[in-house]
Amino acid sequence: MSIQARIDGRRQAELMLDLGLESDLVGDSAEAFWQAVVKRIPTQYLPRQPAKEVNPFNDVDSKQFGCRPMPYGKHAGARVDSVDIAYLSWLADNDDPFRAGLKRYLRSERVKIETTLDHPLGDD
Repeated sequence: MSIQARIDGRRQAELMLDLGLESDLVGDSAEAFWQAVVKRIPTQYLPRQPAKEVNPFNDVDSKQFGCRPMPYGKHAGARVDSVDIAYLSWLADNDDPFRAGLKRYLRSERVKIETTLDHPLGDD
């Protein structure tokens, strides 16, 4: 997208928003107006929701999850604890039940300690 197209798009958006702000809408009418505006914004332009807090597994649950086989992907069938941590982190950024568990696994103290021991800071 060109710089001029961005400038034009921003001007058009500001004009539309100014119309909404300058209108005599109050109370429920104003709320309905702004809800309709937000509803029509394509999802890729909406701000991302902050990440939900993930409770890490305790050591026992972390070890148990680490023994599970990867259900899909390029490491399908391999034990979770044998897969590169960078790949697991990338995979955990998506949502489904396995990935929810994977997020907890990655945040467990056991995995943090093992990762630190396997890859000490400053060791490339």
